[in-house]
Amino acid sequence: RFSDILVCDPDSGQVFATTQLAMPFGAVGAVYSWDRVAEALTIIIRSFLLIPAHRYVDDLFFAELACLSSEAREALVELVSLLGFVLAEDKTPPPAISQVILGITVDIGPEAPLVSVEPSKLEFWIRELASYALRGSLGTKAAQKVAGRLSFGCSEVWGNLPRARLSRLHS
Repeated sequence: RFSDILVCDPDSGQVFATTQLAMPFGAVGAVYSWDRVAEALTIIIRSFLLIPAHRYVDDLFFAELACLSSEAREALVELVSLLGFVLAEDKTPPPAISQVILGITVDIGPEAPLVSVEPSKLEFWIRELASYALRGSLGTKAAQKVAGRLSFGCSEVWGNLPRARLSRLHS
């Protein structure tokens, strides 16, 4: 019911009625709508392709056996396109034993699996935290952003236990 809007042409002053066919940037509804769509896509991929897909907001990733990884990626891209969506080529890398996922390097090479924070991401986080320390305060929005980033990084690299140390940032 909110998709019909009036738009004023700044040059002529004429008003036009139009129907939005997509959610406008900044609309809270766009975030919730995308979250539902992304979760549905993830469930469809898991159910129909039996790929252990996982998502974090709008990032989709999975682990697969090397002998199946290329075919699994192709099937995933095809299924998503059949559903009317497009995965960006530069954000859909080919299978590899080492990938950077949300700033965390995951290496599942022949030795034991290795998970570490990507050096450039680590430097960024350290600079960001240092700037907050210099200011002497951290606003609510900034604290939520920092807590989210650090929680994800901690849980992916060291497991759930260190996340408990960040609970004060959340509250």
